[in-house]
Amino acid sequence: MRIFKFSPSFLLALAASTLLGCAAPVSPPANVPLNAASLVGVEWIASVVDGVEYLQAPKPRLRWTSTDALSGTGGCNAFAGRAAIAAQNSLRIGSLVPTGKLCMTDPGAQEDMFFKAIELTRLARLESGQLILLAEDGRVLLRMSRALVK
Repeated sequence: MRIFKFSPSFLLALAASTLLGCAAPVSPPANVPLNAASLVGVEWIASVVDGVEYLQAPKPRLRWTSTDALSGTGGCNAFAGRAAIAAQNSLRIGSLVPTGKLCMTDPGAQEDMFFKAIELTRLARLESGQLILLAEDGRVLLRMSRALVK
């Protein structure tokens, strides 16, 4: 009778491959229909603005203050505005009223891009815990993550 000796690292690798081979793939959560009431009080922080992923601090923020009103900051200027969510994830955001601070940024910089993206938004969806704002043609304008509660 022959006795085999296996190294601990071999046994660990064998156990890991066995366990991983049996694991069912985890699928991301399905897209959730947009509901204005579920957005009230939630603050969202921009992670992508018009395709730009590397945003400077302070990042733009957005918060629904009621089912038809929102507020936030573009990074320098705070703003308030009206919003209406309708069927098929349609989202219309009215004119934003910014504070009008003099900001030391170049024209067309991050805050300008953020306000322009908000202005062009026609659709929205919740996807894997992110709020995605889209243009009428389906192009992603803003990708926002839920702010951590302090």
